[in-house]
Order: sequence, then structure tokens, then C-alpha cells
Amino acid sequence: MKKHISSLLLFMAVASAAMFSSCNNTTQPVEARVDTVLVVENPAYAETATYIDAAPGKSVVIANPITYQFHIKNYNPDDEWADECLAKTNMDALAACIFQAVIKGRLQAYDYFSEELLSVADVKAIDKKYNRKSIGQIQFEEDWYFDEKNLRFYKDVKALTWGYENHEGTKENGFVPAFRVVLPKSGEAK
Repeated sequence: MKKHISSLLLFMAVASAAMFSSCNNTTQPVEARVDTVLVVENPAYAETATYIDAAPGKSVVIANPITYQFHIKNYNPDDEWADECLAKTNMDALAACIFQAVIKGRLQAYDYFSEELLSVADVKAIDKKYNRKSIGQIQFEEDWYFDEKNLRFYKDVKALTWGYENHEGTKENGFVPAFRVVLPKSGEAK
């Protein structure tokens, strides 16, 4: 029995020493350890994924680009989900900002079909012909990135096109593209 007690005491002494020894080591804060994590290209999609160095770190290119249309009005009065999704949008402010930037020469507007540069007079004529309240759709062209390290999704809007209601004030939702605006890259704004 004495043998077992002395073995047990020896084990406890070694365990205590190891525990106190580890407590005396300086540990890095969790944030510092997170910063040392390396992004490992996921083998599940490594053959098809493109990685870029983008702020704040290495990101997977998800779309380069993706183009999609977005309705900025709810054309179905029974669609409560669309109402909820659009409740906190201010498309009047976006339209005012874009039109002002084009008119002041800070952004360029292009004909949607011919891709020819439009003059400020052309844009003013479009603004006069159509009511801004009849903008019902925006076509976005974006690049999408996913930062694996920080688990962040980034979207870079490259261009947008206004879609005016083809049948203003009705439930039909055909749209006429007005003009396309190409947005400057970060740091290139006029």
C-alpha cells in the first residue's frame, strides 16, 4: 500500500510541476494566434479556385464578374417578403447620387446597347424623358470575393444600369435599360 501511495504522490508531484510550468509560460492572446493562421487552399476546389491578395487578406474569387438584375420595387402587393427586403433601401438617394456624378463629369454614362459614351446632354435628356420614380430595376455587374481567413464576403460593384418601367404604373414589369455607369476602382474616383 505504501508503494501505491508513494507512486501516487510521485505522479501528483510530476503533474503539478507540469501544470505550474505551463502556467508560467507566456501565452499569446487569441487574436495573435488567429493572425498566424495560414489560409490553406481548400483541396475540394483548389483546382478551380482563383485566389487574390485583397484587403484584408487572401481571398477566393467567387465571381469575376457576376451580372444580375435587382427589382427595387415590389410589383406583387401580396409579396410581404419583398416588402420586408426593400423596406430599408433608399433608391431615390442612389439615383440622385449617380445622376449628379454623371452630370458633374465624375462618372461616365454609356448607351446600354451600343456601349457608346453618352454626353451630359444625353443623360439630361434621358432624365427628362423618364421619371426617376419609374426606375424599377438595376442591373449590377460585380466581382465577388470570399476571405477564408476572416470569413468575410466582399462585393465590388463595377457597373450598374438603370431599368425604367416599360409600363409605368402597371403590374407588368418589363424594363427599358437607360444607360450603364462604370464605377471607378477604389482610389480612382474623380
